[in-house]
Amino acid sequence: KVMLEQVLHYLKNWFPVSDGKHYGTFTVKDGKMDLPFLQIGQYYRVVGSVFNDGLHQYPSADLATETFTGCIWALAVPKAVVDLADEIIADPPRFAHAADGKLLATLFYEPSTRTRLSFESAMLGLGGSVLGFSAAGSSSTSKGETVADTTRMASSYVDVIAMRHPKEGAPKVASMVSAVPVINAGDGSHAHPTQTLTDLLTIKCEKGRLSDLTVGLCGDLKFGRTVHSLITALSRYTGIRFVLISPKELTLPEYIKSEVLDRKGIEYIETASLEESLPELDI
Repeated sequence: KVMLEQVLHYLKNWFPVSDGKHYGTFTVKDGKMDLPFLQIGQYYRVVGSVFNDGLHQYPSADLATETFTGCIWALAVPKAVVDLADEIIADPPRFAHAADGKLLATLFYEPSTRTRLSFESAMLGLGGSVLGFSAAGSSSTSKGETVADTTRMASSYVDVIAMRHPKEGAPKVASMVSAVPVINAGDGSHAHPTQTLTDLLTIKCEKGRLSDLTVGLCGDLKFGRTVHSLITALSRYTGIRFVLISPKELTLPEYIKSEVLDRKGIEYIETASLEESLPELDI
């Protein structure tokens, strides 16, 4: 708990002093908690629960039924992290020793080039060190070790874990047993939140804003975890409109349409033609 709070406090945009932490007695019913101080899609951490400690996204629908006395940590919206990235780009030497003495474990259960190397180069650039594995076959997974067991072991050695896994939900399982923060570096076809942060930064750099944009998403929208994460993040901003371009076999999953787009009243159209869509797109 202390380590996570220190890491996120350093980012300057987590746990606003006025309302970032919410103490009290909370009840989980039908897999959900009513947390009116959170936005739809916002991440939060449960502290003090027997069954639900860890990181979740509001409104989670898979929590274990219980009543507990503890704390809900409301985590920052993406824009704050993007602003921090701007600061790092503008003045790298200022952050060159931000992670001195810290260790990152890259637990990558499937092949990766860009994501794994970006994590490693970022940690090294902040003055930290890296250890880990780049394929399941080079770990004790090949001998039957579970994600939970590997995470418990690794978290006793390091300060933060970045996990890539072919199965949806694996990083969440890891976060529930880890003694240190776990970063989702991509899980199956579910989500890729760190890629989304990079996408947000790129959009801001190119367009100067993250609102009032018509965004075209083209290709495999059904299994593309990067698309699922980006839609969730951009849905926080005003004036966003999506053009979803894909063959009918690879359209956006219904749960993202209903739980994110429809729930927030965000305009979107679906089409199979990239050429016809291009003139109306900002991104």
